[in-house]
Amino acid sequence: MNSAIRYLSVNRPVEMASRLEAELAVSLRALESSSAAYEQRRFSPGKLEPVADALWRASTGYLDVLRATH
Repeated sequence: MNSAIRYLSVNRPVEMASRLEAELAVSLRALESSSAAYEQRRFSPGKLEPVADALWRASTGYLDVLRATH
């Protein structure tokens, strides 16, 4: 955990919770967008890897933030 996050979580829990809530909303939108893009390209010709990689990054990011909220 970096020092800024540690400082906020210990000294300013309300601010930390607010930031995490905002980050969770942003991460969820990225996950939804990536999921829609994947679904759109899933059965189309061409490589799926770039879209799948974006979905993987968005889902990993969302789960990281979700874990931080608990």
